[in-house]
Amino acid sequence: MRIPWIIGFHFNRNQCIGNSELCITSNKKINAYETYRRLKTDAAFTTVALGSVEEGVQQRAEVFWNKTTGEVYIDPTLLPEAPAGKQYQLWFILDGKPVDAGMISRTDADFMHKMKECKAAQAFAITLEKEGGNPTPEGKMMVLGEVS
Repeated sequence: MRIPWIIGFHFNRNQCIGNSELCITSNKKINAYETYRRLKTDAAFTTVALGSVEEGVQQRAEVFWNKTTGEVYIDPTLLPEAPAGKQYQLWFILDGKPVDAGMISRTDADFMHKMKECKAAQAFAITLEKEGGNPTPEGKMMVLGEVS
């Protein structure tokens, strides 16, 4: 099981005393790990691996999709940091057309994101858009993954 943002993470609750920022960050990482673990082991969720569309570029993401409820989560930790003024946007592809699934925050790139619901899709993709996103993709496609 790949958990890049939790490797090497050691948390001592005593470190939180007088350091609320450390405590908040630590709790976010623990919650993200628990969410990741729950989604990876929950049979109701389909894992969709999104790989780079550019040959030789190391970037990936994972989407966890519950086809029954429409819940969608994304682990964007293996995407590079977005440049200033840009933001990643998730799309689900339905009948060859992209549908906005939400923006991925640059400030919380280390954590799991709950995205907009999706009841049907053949694929998921992430583009690099202007900050705040677009109703249709205008930016460069970074990763793509087909639903099996």
